Amino acid sequence: MVFANHYTNTTQMKRKMAKSHFFDRSETLENLTPFYDSTTGTGFFNLKQQENAFSDKESRHLLESFSSCLDLQQLLQKYYAELKARVSVNHLAIDTPVGHYRAGQTNAGQSEKSMIAEYDDEPAIQIRHFYNNTLSIRAQQIIRELHKILRIPLRNAIAFTQLQQVAMKDPLTSLGNRTMYNDTLSKLCRQSQRTGEDLTLLVLDLDKFKPVNDFYGHNEGDKVLVAFSEELSRSLRASDYAFRFGGDEFCCIIQGDKSVANNKIVPRLLHAIRNNVILKKHDITCSVGLAELEANDTPESLFLRADEALYSAKRQGRDCIVHA
Repeated sequence: MVFANHYTNTTQMKRKMAKSHFFDRSETLENLTPFYDSTTGTGFFNLKQQENAFSDKESRHLLESFSSCLDLQQLLQKYYAELKARVSVNHLAIDTPVGHYRAGQTNAGQSEKSMIAEYDDEPAIQIRHFYNNTLSIRAQQIIRELHKILRIPLRNAIAFTQLQQVAMKDPLTSLGNRTMYNDTLSKLCRQSQRTGEDLTLLVLDLDKFKPVNDFYGHNEGDKVLVAFSEELSRSLRASDYAFRFGGDEFCCIIQGDKSVANNKIVPRLLHAIRNNVILKKHDITCSVGLAELEANDTPESLFLRADEALYSAKRQGRDCIVHA
């Protein structure tokens, strides 16, 4: 009788230990999921899913939804919303040849899962997923399948953005053109009037440019315009915008502290122009009109005030800046 009880107790203990050991192994497998996933396709620890994360109907619906969006930021937001509804992802980042795009909230101590979209004869696109908790095998499967659905719409949106950028650039100087100026100024005026942030518009015109075309020809005139554009770009910050408005007239939009344009950017530009070899050769200088956005301003009224200040600078002897 004692022997029987001992056998029964021993058997039950072994079963408990086996059960406990099973869950320990399962937990370890879950924690190693990122390692397994990172080696998928190598033939080593290749986890095969038993079923797809999306039905054919869901996949078609998602593909149609993504394909209808050619704006890259809107596409990322749409992808993030679909992913967030299924997986605990905090933040997404996509680095493309036409810009860097973000969605969601960044948090300290996040883990990262990267997916690469590869295309024939085109740069690969990295999509980074940031999350706080370890992703389950199911969550990673959802990310992989949603990533596959996004691949072609993402390429189309990048191609569309590239065409837009080409259409909005001046072919000679590579600065923004008149169309891009209009769109950017309208957007930033609304933004600044909503947030109260300073916004400054500079209108610039080259002094003594006409004689260059008249006496040296348009090829030499183009060299002058390119040289000026390069000095202008170098004088600005990454957050500022430069445009070729037309001919030898340019515009700059300066965001933030209104003293920056007057005290740093314009003096730096005028100094650079005076020391540029090509510009110095033709005695080219620059006159600048400056206007700061006011509460009742429109993009048109802001430009008119800056343009009037420019002509005042011309009348005052050129090679200077005048405030509206």
